[in-house]
Amino acid sequence: MTGSMLKRLKTEPNPIIDENTATFVWKGKTPPFLVGDFTGWDAENPATMVKISPGVWTYQITLPPDAYIE
Repeated sequence: MTGSMLKRLKTEPNPIIDENTATFVWKGKTPPFLVGDFTGWDAENPATMVKISPGVWTYQITLPPDAYIE
């Protein structure tokens, strides 16, 4: 799964969108803090990325089918 996600990022934007699921992908030693509408813009409680392999982190969120995201 990790390899396919990293391959997709070469031709697709981040986050990767699959139907109503958005997957944010980060490659690095430590993940960034994710803050946005989906966290209520609360910097004190950012979304937590999950380590899926050495140096690769993801965060998935399911959105309503009619969500408008920029």
